[in-house]
Amino acid sequence: MAFEYDRGSSQLKFLITNSVPLNGGDEALLRALLIAITRRWPQSEIVVLCRDVEKCRQNLPGIHFAADLEFTKSRKSRQSTIEHYRKADIVLSAPGGFLHDYYPIEERLLGFELAISLNKPVVLVGQSIGPFFYPRSVERVREVLNKVSCICIRDEISRDHLLKCGVDASLIQVTADVAFLWRAIEPKLYRVGKSNSEERLIGMSFRQWPLGNKTGLKRTIAQAADFCRYLLDDPNRRIRFLSTCQGIAGYVDDSDAAMQIRQLLPRSLRARCEVNRSRYRPEELITRLGECDAYIGMRLHGCILAMLAGVPAFGLGYEDKTQQIFQQMGLESYQTRFDNDLNTWISDIEHFFSHSDEIREQLPKLLDERCAAAEANLDAMEKQLTTIPQSQVAPEIRWSNDVARYDRPHLRLRQVAALVNDLHPKRMLDVGCAKGHLRKLCPEAEYSGCDFVQPESPPDFSFHRCNFNQEPLPDVLHNFDVIVCSGILEYIADVPAFLSSLRSRLSPGGHLVFTYLNMNHISRILALARGQSFQVHRDWRGFYSPKDIQFAAESSGFHLVRSVAMNHTLRMSGDVEEMVSAPLRLPKAHWWSSLFANQLLYVAARTTDINDYSAGTS
Repeated sequence: MAFEYDRGSSQLKFLITNSVPLNGGDEALLRALLIAITRRWPQSEIVVLCRDVEKCRQNLPGIHFAADLEFTKSRKSRQSTIEHYRKADIVLSAPGGFLHDYYPIEERLLGFELAISLNKPVVLVGQSIGPFFYPRSVERVREVLNKVSCICIRDEISRDHLLKCGVDASLIQVTADVAFLWRAIEPKLYRVGKSNSEERLIGMSFRQWPLGNKTGLKRTIAQAADFCRYLLDDPNRRIRFLSTCQGIAGYVDDSDAAMQIRQLLPRSLRARCEVNRSRYRPEELITRLGECDAYIGMRLHGCILAMLAGVPAFGLGYEDKTQQIFQQMGLESYQTRFDNDLNTWISDIEHFFSHSDEIREQLPKLLDERCAAAEANLDAMEKQLTTIPQSQVAPEIRWSNDVARYDRPHLRLRQVAALVNDLHPKRMLDVGCAKGHLRKLCPEAEYSGCDFVQPESPPDFSFHRCNFNQEPLPDVLHNFDVIVCSGILEYIADVPAFLSSLRSRLSPGGHLVFTYLNMNHISRILALARGQSFQVHRDWRGFYSPKDIQFAAESSGFHLVRSVAMNHTLRMSGDVEEMVSAPLRLPKAHWWSSLFANQLLYVAARTTDINDYSAGTS
């Protein structure tokens, strides 16, 4: 029976990060994962973070793409990505192989740390991980991956790499490559039996490795051409170059190498050597691979998809993952290193050809076993979903518990009260009022409060409940002399729009008093410089810098008339309990406050009313 996550009528929200779906192999992994998730959890919403968002949307319609954290190109894009993390019930790092020192890993680890800081379950799905050559990488892998929920790896050698880094063995689970899920998703793609024709079609793929090594690519192309000459010495053989990476302008295209290999062949052999340069979706690619009688490839997922089509495959491995996955299937002798010499290739491929019928007979059972092992990735997700505290998916419950901590005269609240009292308002609205403690500090004003959360006991002031991110302010709230937003804007999804709505509720000459945590504080900058993520609240929506929050206010129809630094320190302020005893000061904000002030407080007048502030202050 499929597991059903009990969260009422709302959808379960999955966030998949680190996806590279322009790579056809990675697309096969992603689509298999998407289908498997929606089959097991029909009430689900899935967002996929990737690079080249627009190109992914063009080539893979129907998938909700957004920019991975490391590829956001603007503040708005970054905030949107952070919002996806905040909304997610579970964060899945996409299947594949990208956490190793052949690629930079720090940006990927920062994404994990963001999810961890938001208290989200983080599951790495069906990955090959390592090797790590650099001491800093080993340190960061140990530091970050020991905090995730589960690490599903598709090969044993990844476990060795992780253990060498000091990752807790209890977090590691060996599953299987997610592409094998296609065995259950589309079993009809498997071709039973071989062609009756005497002619044999051999699929092939070659790629550049290491990345950026043009000399190595020339050597691979030259040896591949000699290899093709050998294969085509048999007049009953044809070659079709077909790769998981081809057919998208501006992305890696293995067919370029295939064209160069073909050009090195004698003219008499080129007629039996075709280069397919088209881009195919996974089901189409499996079908085209199924037209072959054998497949020889450097692309691991070219080999796996060929086997899913019932075609024996021979791997030319450039990473450990090829040897490992063939070994899991009992097919280790049908792969070799891509950088072995030509004679080794020929010897190994003849061994492969001599056993191709035997391999074909074994494939159904082997694929069924690998598919079952791949299902364990979903079981790992399910286990994490069952452990999500209900408070994590119901922020109002958390906020109700937090309200009591702030129902006391902490420093920021006393500073806000001083700014309000300087304005001598007759009527004030406290947005994010909690239990209304500010009312006790501003006794001369007629006080109204509004908040996400209804107080546990009926308040003794005018209170209005409102989900600011989903509904407008109640109509009865209007004509206020002062509106206060203390400690609430960090939780607002669209700050400029919200500030504009507050402006419309002010009377002529009215003022807005608001606060915002300093996201650019020196302690946060130093944390990022050390390769760490700074701590954030799981329900924060935006991460505005001081300059940006001021711009948001000004673009919403306000003019700043006073700026105050809560304090100036090298570290973040202490807990609310510590701030209760802090002396009341209203230090003016200076240019250096954007580095050293924990929070900033502002008094803003409506743009047309900027002359009213001086008349209302003492």
